[in-house]
Amino acid sequence: SEPEELHGLIFWQLKTMLIASTTNSADEAGLKPFVYSKAKRLTQNYSPEELRALSHNMIALYHESRMGGGGLEISLEKFLLGIQ
Repeated sequence: SEPEELHGLIFWQLKTMLIASTTNSADEAGLKPFVYSKAKRLTQNYSPEELRALSHNMIALYHESRMGGGGLEISLEKFLLGIQ
């Protein structure tokens, strides 16, 4: 997969987790029940603030790579290795 594709998938999952962490149902979140329940389970490992920070970092690394701050592939690898 291309780095842009991987970035999009990871960012989508972070965004879905953030939405699930701040809502009480799939309907309220605007998500399908399976997607919502999966994301809700994953949010048990992170606070909403941590999810916001991870999401912000994903956006920043994408823009930095586009502005000549390094390759997206390397930035994604560093990001993923930094998640605990």
